Amino acid sequence: GFYENERSNQAAVPSQSVELTYPQLWRCSSRCCVSLLLTLVPSFLVASWFTKVKTDFVVLPQVLFYCRIISDFASRLLTLYKAPSSQRELLMLSGCRLILVVLFFVNAMFKIFPHRDALSVCLVCTIAFGSGYLVTGAYQLAPTALPIQLRERNVTKQAAFLN
Repeated sequence: GFYENERSNQAAVPSQSVELTYPQLWRCSSRCCVSLLLTLVPSFLVASWFTKVKTDFVVLPQVLFYCRIISDFASRLLTLYKAPSSQRELLMLSGCRLILVVLFFVNAMFKIFPHRDALSVCLVCTIAFGSGYLVTGAYQLAPTALPIQLRERNVTKQAAFLN
């Protein structure tokens, strides 16, 4: 798994302490980068739909907004206790989370599920919790994808690349 990737990353870049090029950074950081894309883009899409959820509960968009903020923040704290263990785990969780995003949009547009408002709140909390956890986890794991002898010199460039 992860350690095999690290060894292959070390072989893919020069062994001296040099600044990596962006293609070399991509080879080392691609799983974290893809995880960030799979996490952030759907999160922005979900948040932009808070006012479009079909409901009779007038303040639902505000409830969803604050649920999102609180859940995202709480999950970032969780990474201090239990961070994702590998880039592969991060990528799998990001992909699985997309199911919840699709469910949110189906619930927002169609009257299929009972208790739609409660389901919207639960989905937004879960999606936002996943978002905070996965984004923070990606930034925590990304430096470990760099070859050890090149980390100190390249971690700042990698962070800028991921942003």
